[in-house]
Amino acid sequence: MTDERLNEAVGANIRRLRQAVNMSQTELARHVDESFRQQTILKIEKGSRPLKLTEAVAIAEALSVSVEYLYQPDVEPAEKVSQVLRQLIDTAESARASIASLEYLRRSLAFLVEKHAGELPAQLREHADDWAGDSLASDVAARGVRDFEDSPIGRGGITAVHTDPRAAWGESADEE
Repeated sequence: MTDERLNEAVGANIRRLRQAVNMSQTELARHVDESFRQQTILKIEKGSRPLKLTEAVAIAEALSVSVEYLYQPDVEPAEKVSQVLRQLIDTAESARASIASLEYLRRSLAFLVEKHAGELPAQLREHADDWAGDSLASDVAARGVRDFEDSPIGRGGITAVHTDPRAAWGESADEE
């Protein structure tokens, strides 16, 4: 493929993706650099101006795709869907791990606050109780874990090194 055809294909990909997220050329330009202009995005989309690597990184980030995705002009729609699906699954698996970690840390905090309640300064205990208790954040985290486990992407549910945080702190569940 010639440089000219590659520039046109990359520009078409950017235009299609930008329009898919209802972003104007001016908005996309702002994501690239403060000095970047709408006219530059127009030239890139038409293929009359090549895309610099730093610009490609900023544009890909603004459009929530990989830089590689911008440069795949002749890929079949099914392959593009597969690529985005793989990215989605990778991101979902990362989110699943983050949610599991969040819930584990929340439970650990609740356990430690309960165990050492008398030793903690009042302000620290109050702040820790807010995070460890049945707050909106823990509610959302727990709901997210359950919803994700039940989803087709969840495949096998949440796994964590310690399902009971007491084990990580040298305690057993039957010592209560």
